[in-house]
Amino acid sequence: MKNKGLCFGILFLCISCQQSQVISTIEQAAINAHGGELHKRIKNVSYEKKIWALSQDGDTLSENIEKHYVNFNLNRARMVWFQGGIRWEAKRDLDIVTLQKNDSLISDAIALEKAQRRLNGAQFVFWQPFKFFVDGGNKTYQGTRTLFNGWEVEEVRVNYPNTNDRWSFFFDKTNKKLKATGVFHNNKYSLITNDIQETETGLSLHKKRTSYFTDSLFVPTRKGTSYSYIINSIGY
Repeated sequence: MKNKGLCFGILFLCISCQQSQVISTIEQAAINAHGGELHKRIKNVSYEKKIWALSQDGDTLSENIEKHYVNFNLNRARMVWFQGGIRWEAKRDLDIVTLQKNDSLISDAIALEKAQRRLNGAQFVFWQPFKFFVDGGNKTYQGTRTLFNGWEVEEVRVNYPNTNDRWSFFFDKTNKKLKATGVFHNNKYSLITNDIQETETGLSLHKKRTSYFTDSLFVPTRKGTSYSYIINSIGY
């Protein structure tokens, strides 16, 4: 029985080592595909994000625009958007978050917490796949598969600490660029495809994306939201 346990233990270690090697290989190939170490030189960036909420039939229900400004050296972020004719502005300066509604500062703790989540979420989404490389999380290789649109990809699943959310990152089987992300959040599954990636910066950042409501295998049941990104400036 001891020998059996030892064999199972060795087998588990071998599988874990193989998993780690495969994931490490995909990570390095993806880093190279997204500009290598170039992203570490970025000091600041400003970009515009357009969001179209879609109906079940794919018709546009609403359109919103967000303007983002990030200074990595100073650990600052700012986001401006309009909602119902009201101008909102959220700022993060180090660990201090402020929220402004037109000319009035908002002091409500829940609203400030929500603003902080929006600022953090915006950076997480826009800087994929680089967040995948540096953020902590338990990563497992799920193998190759074909997405609903015919893309051949390799899937790496990530479970982050202190959350029930589960992410799947889908890398192009050939060039290793990040093609899509799947997420399980609030007991719902969704898939976001990177339909077009920009070519101006050398980083292949998002340019056009589409989110879908899906089943547990990330097969879409309907479109949810469409996004576009325009980089206004980037400083090195």
